[in-house]
Amino acid sequence: MFNEIANLTMYPKQPSTHPPSVMFFRIFVTALMILLLCSSCTSKRLNKSPVAPQLREFAKLTNSQQQLAELQTFLARHQVQNVIPLEQILKQGTAWESKKLPQFAIPDRSLWPKMVSTLKLMQRFIIPAVGPVEVVSGFRTEKYNLQAGGAPRSKHLEFSALDVVPQSTTDRAELHRKLLSLWRLHGPQLAMGLGLYSNNRFHIDTGGHRHWRG
Repeated sequence: MFNEIANLTMYPKQPSTHPPSVMFFRIFVTALMILLLCSSCTSKRLNKSPVAPQLREFAKLTNSQQQLAELQTFLARHQVQNVIPLEQILKQGTAWESKKLPQFAIPDRSLWPKMVSTLKLMQRFIIPAVGPVEVVSGFRTEKYNLQAGGAPRSKHLEFSALDVVPQSTTDRAELHRKLLSLWRLHGPQLAMGLGLYSNNRFHIDTGGHRHWRG
């Protein structure tokens, strides 16, 4: 295919007997075929994260399958699709059943880049330091945040924050020491927010360099 274009445009062996319009048409069709093949290859290279059954059902019930698929693609293009399972970063919290609110929420597209920054922070520094984690609260709607007692300007509302717990048993004092060390070392440059809570639960965001205990 590439040889055909080269022969048509750069190295014609004989004067063409085709009208110019036919020549241009052939070049256009060949170039279009190459473009489509390249697009197909790019799509196949995007290793999207799998969708958990409960999240897939939520997307179906809320007619948001397309938005969910686009978010998957967005995270894959930024190479953060496998840092944290998708259903965890879209999980509003652990009290959704008692509050009779949806377990998941999908943020507006304008907020997606903020989670990319937070996931890169998790990937580069947090997880290597404390080990695998589980997210217990990711993106929240204003309604859920209000009922959960979250701060009015919580970074969870901006798709920038994750509340997490280590998957393995960890000494709380040692966990806090590691996290505070990372916060001091990398926090200013990465706008890292760190909240330290009870039972080894902690908060990470990239919405400003600060820390607190709750």
